[in-house]
Parts: sequence; structure tokens; C-alpha cells
Amino acid sequence: VSYKTSTVKAALDDLYGLTADDIWQKIYPIGSIYTSVSPTSPATLFGGTWERFGKGKSLVSVDEENEKFQTVEKTGGSSTKTIAVENLPAHSHSINIDTNSTNHSHGTIATNATTHSHGTIKTTSNGAHTHPLTIHAVSNDKAYGAGGLYGNVFDYGSPKLNTSSSGAHSHTVTINNSGSHSHSVTINNSGGHTHNVNGNTGNTGSGTALDVQNPYITVYMWKRTA
Repeated sequence: VSYKTSTVKAALDDLYGLTADDIWQKIYPIGSIYTSVSPTSPATLFGGTWERFGKGKSLVSVDEENEKFQTVEKTGGSSTKTIAVENLPAHSHSINIDTNSTNHSHGTIATNATTHSHGTIKTTSNGAHTHPLTIHAVSNDKAYGAGGLYGNVFDYGSPKLNTSSSGAHSHTVTINNSGSHSHSVTINNSGGHTHNVNGNTGNTGSGTALDVQNPYITVYMWKRTA
């Protein structure tokens, strides 16, 4: 059934005892939000004063118990988030690398050739003492050993002679004082082996912000101000 606008308006007036203007103002009092997929302002459709509302934002119900949403028309939030270090769970990056096992050495190192000695070593003193001599032969009161004549033999009953005692003494030995020379050292030429490396990885990542936007669908929104 088709009705003219004036006929519909009159029928509404009769049914409710209200004008059409009264009805839309009761449906959309001042402070109301009107949504539509049409860009036509509700001021054109109904009258009153309207302004665009919440461009690029979603609506969230007021929650008096939540600090973020306690007051009306409060804005906040972001469609992206950059993760900071404090947002990451505690963790570490460990690395344990073994080099390939190959038969190799680490070369030979030669010191610089310089005139030097390796110091002097002094033996400890053992006090006065003698050294025994083994007699290989005795002839005409003379004792003979492997190295030749030892000396006169005064004790025929003994198979040995002793050197004379020179009293308590020590001996000094100077090592390698032969002028300019160098020393070479071959390092770890023990065949196949590996090297273990421990440490931490370096920094990675670019810090690009994450997209945290909820799935959405866009509409036109107006708020009645008068």
C-alpha cells in the first residue's frame, strides 16, 4: 500500500498524539549518536544541529570501574604499537659453536734474535763432602782408574779412594750466553682438533611498530548538539 508523506504524517499524529517532529526528537535527543552508511547529515533528514563524531575511532561503552573508560567521550588507544624491551619476556640468546675438526697446527712462532742469556743458576750447598773413586788397578803404590792415574794408595785394604774435601761449596751455571739467537715454538701440532666458541648473539630487529587494529567496518557518525 502506498501513502503520501502527508498521509503518513497525519496517521502518526493521530496514533500517538504527537507530531513527526516530536517523534524524531524523542528518538534522538540532544547528545544522541546517529550512524548511517549515507553521508547525508541527519540535520537534513530530521532537523536540529548535528556534528560529525568520532572520525577514525571505534565506540567503547563507559565503564566507571575501569580507569581507561570512566568518563564519556574520552579518547585513547592507537592502531599501532612499538614493542619496548620491557614488553619482552626475560630471555637470552646462547651460542655454542665448534669449529670443523681438521688436521692442522697453529704455526711456529720465532722470538726476535737478540743478544741475551737465560740467567744464572746456582746449586745448593751440601756442605763439606768427598767423592769416591773406584780403583781399577794398583801398581807400585799407585792407584789407577778408568781415566788414568788417581794417586798414591795408602789403604790397601779398601777397594776405593776418596777425593779430598774442599769444604762446603756450591756451583754456579750460566745457561745459553752464546750471543744473538732466537727460540722457535710450535703451537698445538697435535693433529685433528676443534675449538669451542661461547658468547652471545648481536642485536637484531628493526623496531617496526605492530599493527594492532581490530577488524572494522566504517560508517558515518553524527552527534546531536542542539
